[in-house]
Amino acid sequence: MASYSRLLFVIIVLGASAAWGQSPSQRAPGLQDSQRAAAGNSASTVSTTAAPQLPEGFPLSPDHQQYIEQLLDAWERSSSQIKRCVVDFQRVEYNPELCNYRDPRSGSLAGSTVIQGEIRFQAPDKASYEADKIWDFAAPPAREGENPQYKQRADADLAREKWICDGEATYEFDFQNKRLYEQRIPSEYRGEGLVNSPLPFVFGAKKEVLLDRYWIKVITPRDVTDEYWLEIYPKRASDAQDYSKIQLVISQQDFLPRSMHIFAPGYDEVKNPVSRHIEFANRRINGQLTGISAFLNLFIRPKAPPGWETVDRTLPTVGTQQTSELPSGSPLRNR
Repeated sequence: MASYSRLLFVIIVLGASAAWGQSPSQRAPGLQDSQRAAAGNSASTVSTTAAPQLPEGFPLSPDHQQYIEQLLDAWERSSSQIKRCVVDFQRVEYNPELCNYRDPRSGSLAGSTVIQGEIRFQAPDKASYEADKIWDFAAPPAREGENPQYKQRADADLAREKWICDGEATYEFDFQNKRLYEQRIPSEYRGEGLVNSPLPFVFGAKKEVLLDRYWIKVITPRDVTDEYWLEIYPKRASDAQDYSKIQLVISQQDFLPRSMHIFAPGYDEVKNPVSRHIEFANRRINGQLTGISAFLNLFIRPKAPPGWETVDRTLPTVGTQQTSELPSGSPLRNR
């Protein structure tokens, strides 16, 4: 998997800075090591992760498989109509090393961190991600039946997460260290859209791509009538190093994701309950958007703020082939 796709995955879905406690600058040394190795090695990096095995419940019955394909056809048709989109999100991190409190009644793990922000998308390959509100677990519920207590971070500006893709490069802001990381997109990826990223259903869904890369089954509860619930397992080793499965909820009305739960490799509800849950809300699509000029200006190459340093993270290439991946990979994989 090319480094551009990996970066999209880490920033948009797994989170920009502070991903599982890792800042953008903490990822930089590993990237530099990769650049040095790539400069002296013309061979492409080969994943050491074994190919995933057929998950339990597969292969599907003919009727179930036909239903999946019909659903994916409808999803692809709907996704192709989206030219511009703005959506708010809330991302909840579950990491027992940061918060090990469990509800005494249900046994469910409390989120260690809650992050809120906004994602903007311009077809086919422009996007921005910004999170400016972050809360950390502070204490168990004050009274039985209430939710756990969270405290908003005082250093909100330093904890901000911001990322932009203008179709030619990706730009990640490191507010704590005052650095703007730039990584140019290989020419073979430009104009192809963000559907080539490790999670193609985030910015578009193509039936052939989804069936080629994932085992998918429907898990919609019987009492849910306005949503489709899908459980998705990676077929590729390069995807399996980032997550073991994903539970995706999409709206029946517009076929856009409402929520996505990403489970770490080796996820175990007791021994390794590391996961990430993302909810999408307040979607504004195409003609529903106002201030188009300001919207489009977000995707112009940003300038580093005064006093900041611009760091080039573009990986070396040999000929036209990409030679390396982001070695730090997914924060989920590192657990």
